[in-house]
Amino acid sequence: MSNLKLGLDYFSFDVDFFSDEKIEFICAKFGTQGEIITIKLLCKIYRNGYYLKWSEDKCLLFSKKFGDDVSFELINNVVNELLERKFFNKKIFNKYQILTSHGIQKRYIEAIKRRKKIVIYKEYLLLCKRNADIIPDNVDIISLNVDILDDYVAERKGKESKGKERKGKYKEDNIPHKKIIDTFNSICKSLPKMEIITDKRKTVMRSRFNKYGLDKIKNVFLKAEASDFLTNRNGKNKNNWNANFDWILNENNMVKILEGNYDNQKKKKVNWDKFMEGEKE
Repeated sequence: MSNLKLGLDYFSFDVDFFSDEKIEFICAKFGTQGEIITIKLLCKIYRNGYYLKWSEDKCLLFSKKFGDDVSFELINNVVNELLERKFFNKKIFNKYQILTSHGIQKRYIEAIKRRKKIVIYKEYLLLCKRNADIIPDNVDIISLNVDILDDYVAERKGKESKGKERKGKYKEDNIPHKKIIDTFNSICKSLPKMEIITDKRKTVMRSRFNKYGLDKIKNVFLKAEASDFLTNRNGKNKNNWNANFDWILNENNMVKILEGNYDNQKKKKVNWDKFMEGEKE
């Protein structure tokens, strides 16, 4: 672990960085100094890895590097504004006093995807938690591509001196793609039949199976078939819309189905216009 490189030598910089509304607010409130402080914070984060421990002491030391032109109070105000604007994840900061975000972690993972070994702390992780079987305080993830958090997970066992590790991977053979499809086709008789297995559908099925299991997926199919709205059994939906396999396995839609949002209700009608504007995917 002591010889394991965590930080980056350089990181990608979005050409639309200054057009981001969050940064525009920083500029509006603190001028170009606010922008420079933000960029320097990003440099410090990526030099460290994908997060930065932050406290009053850290802020004071950080301010000294700017000289007399930038005060401790200004930097502290910029950081607080970045947290309020969700440039940094506020929930993680309040719990662990670190500066990080989903975007920072995604760019970090992309940058180090060719490294043989990286260390991810489960408490700080914002990427794909639902797909990663992360148990200990930290894990070594053996990566071959940018989707390492979905596909590759290894649990450290024993002391570092022993150098013993268990390495695991969600194998495609363990994901019952055909069983899921057959279950859908046998239950959801009122919906379009699912016949073609694409790579995208495999990815979605793997994700839902790993998180919910086959029984819950089957329950979603049962509730969908029982729903007059999702099947358009009464023929009242606009443009004769009804749900299909891909729509049902969208995670947001799955959650709504499980929570009973589309269960038959005699007095309550689904607001079709609202559904078309914000719920249909």
